[in-house]
Amino acid sequence: MEQRKPQANGSELKGAVEQAIDRCIQENHLKSYLLKKKAEVSLMLLTEFNQEAFARVIRNEGVEEGIEIGEDRVNQLHSYLISDKRFDDLTRATKDKQYQAQLYKEYGI
Repeated sequence: MEQRKPQANGSELKGAVEQAIDRCIQENHLKSYLLKKKAEVSLMLLTEFNQEAFARVIRNEGVEEGIEIGEDRVNQLHSYLISDKRFDDLTRATKDKQYQAQLYKEYGI
């Protein structure tokens, strides 16, 4: 927990990583290894895969894709209804989700 304080206080991530490594060296945690491999450890920590961030990005992409698919679907329905001059059905479909679903089935969308 203590190692995250520099980042939480607004320091850049790179600076926070450097401070954490320096602190480990000062407190004799893996001191000989960190003295030899400090740059490599720093690079690894800065580029380490972040599962939580990855999941968030994938989720957001999925939401965006779902919105786009939904917009395409409703636009296709509106286009069919306009072509068929079913303006009352178009108006009703914008307010009634069940009726909209029925129209999707009717048009095979």
